[in-house]
Amino acid sequence: MLLLFGWFGALIVARQPNHPIGWLLCALGCLTALGSFASEYAIYGLLGHPGTAPGAAALAWLTSWLSSGYLALLAALLALFPTGRPLSPRWRWVLWLAGSGVACTVVGALWLWPLRGVPLLQVHPPEPIGLPGLLYSVGSWAPVVAVLAAVASLAVRFRRARGAERQQLKWLAYAGVLVVLCFVLPEAVADALGSQLPGGLSLPHCSFPSRSRWASPSSSTTCTTSID
Repeated sequence: MLLLFGWFGALIVARQPNHPIGWLLCALGCLTALGSFASEYAIYGLLGHPGTAPGAAALAWLTSWLSSGYLALLAALLALFPTGRPLSPRWRWVLWLAGSGVACTVVGALWLWPLRGVPLLQVHPPEPIGLPGLLYSVGSWAPVVAVLAAVASLAVRFRRARGAERQQLKWLAYAGVLVVLCFVLPEAVADALGSQLPGGLSLPHCSFPSRSRWASPSSSTTCTTSID
């Protein structure tokens, strides 16, 4: 995933450094790499080899809210593609919603900091309660709504587009189908079956880390198979 987004992002930045799409692709690739590293490092340091990896607990906390960042960047990418501007000023709220969602999630997740460690790696991790819990929940769902709204704006943009812009939107649709088939669908199937993907790869290697957790204390052997 890092290569997929990062390569295209670097290519666009090299040719058009002022175009936001290239930077968004680079940021999405880097954030995906960070999330995958954080999840694997936390699993290794907290479940596989406890006490051997400094900072593992902090990275476990990072994974508790990082998925909102992925979705916010994705919403911005879809809302701005391919011109680098929203479809119209009326669609700017999509960007504000995505950014506000990330901010709310991070603020809510601050109340999880004292619980950083193994509890945040469980299949059903603890969540904030009260006002922090409300911020955490709203922040988790706001980027999802922003992504759906951005897809709607893409549909409207496609209806109005002509020529090269219409062709670019078609290529984006093809890329979206490819991502779903190669990353999202295999993760969903493996998660439903409770098994690893072919080749001994665990889920954090294959796609975006999600808000569901990848490990529990009883599954440390499975999680560390691909690390050792």
